[in-house]
Amino acid sequence: MTNDVNANPTQLFTAAVQHHQAGRLPQAEALYRQVLTIDPRHAGAIHSLGVLAHQVGRSDVAIDLIRQALTLAPQRADFHCNLGEIYRSTGQLDLAIASHRAALQLKPDFADALFNLGTVYITAGRPEEAIAPLRAALRVQPNYPQALNNLGNALLALGQLDDAIATFRAALNLVSDYPEARNNLGKALIDKEQPAEAATHLRHALRLNPKFPDALNNLGTALNHLRQVPEAIASYRQALVIDPNCADAHNNLGNVLQELGQLDEAIASIRRALQLKPNSPGNHYNLANALRAKGKLNDAIASYQEALRLKPNYADASNNLGNAFKDKGQLEEAIAWYRRALAAKPNSPG
Repeated sequence: MTNDVNANPTQLFTAAVQHHQAGRLPQAEALYRQVLTIDPRHAGAIHSLGVLAHQVGRSDVAIDLIRQALTLAPQRADFHCNLGEIYRSTGQLDLAIASHRAALQLKPDFADALFNLGTVYITAGRPEEAIAPLRAALRVQPNYPQALNNLGNALLALGQLDDAIATFRAALNLVSDYPEARNNLGKALIDKEQPAEAATHLRHALRLNPKFPDALNNLGTALNHLRQVPEAIASYRQALVIDPNCADAHNNLGNVLQELGQLDEAIASIRRALQLKPNSPGNHYNLANALRAKGKLNDAIASYQEALRLKPNYADASNNLGNAFKDKGQLEEAIAWYRRALAAKPNSPG
């Protein structure tokens, strides 16, 4: 490595990028800093130091450096895009959206910025807004499996099952060994009430990545639908060994245990899910069901009401809240909640 301060900064920067792309981060950092010794306003070196800082877990430093680079080179769409990704990774989603939009103002056909913008919208729970940028990314770059996978996720979140399934299949046509797309296709097939095919795809995902807690959780659900209950429980427990904070696995395990009559363990498992995802109406509803089965009617009523606070048109919660009041002998209250359930779901036989 040269220490010649008269060296050509362009050549040094090119060498630094080569080290960076090869994963030789200390060598890359040293050369980027040498570039800046010669040219303190070299926006590329400042930006690349920011990317490197993010790679080693120093996202606050990364943000400062890339913002500094953008003051020197505000027209660099790739700088805005990378800043947006760092904001997304640190949970600063509004800033991430703004950065990706800035990149697209400069370069409207920037496929990665379109993909990243769609991904941020999914992360922010705004799947309806993710559709347009992801479709635009695919118009620019049709063979983009990650964009197809995330478009499938957005469609799945919107309940468009057939379109989601077709989109996940399209991603897998491009890259067969794509564990995330296999997992997502499995999840969509469960929702489509096709658990046998779902289990096939989920097992494929797990052959590719045996330590994939979401796939293990989804496989447990598919197996439960197939009435393979011991295997489902084993899959949920394996997911929790890998990721003890997998809220969905805690919740799903609790539901299966409730069906088996193991109510104390079921309640404990669903309570753990709620510690991890306190604003999940489904988790509150499932806890209420377990508490009602245990005979703890007042606690069950409180949990149903919390589910309905979070999701006011939750017909099943209204119906089961009516059942809890009926169990208590409070028939007028029960009738009122049954009527509310019917208003939300008029064709419900229950």
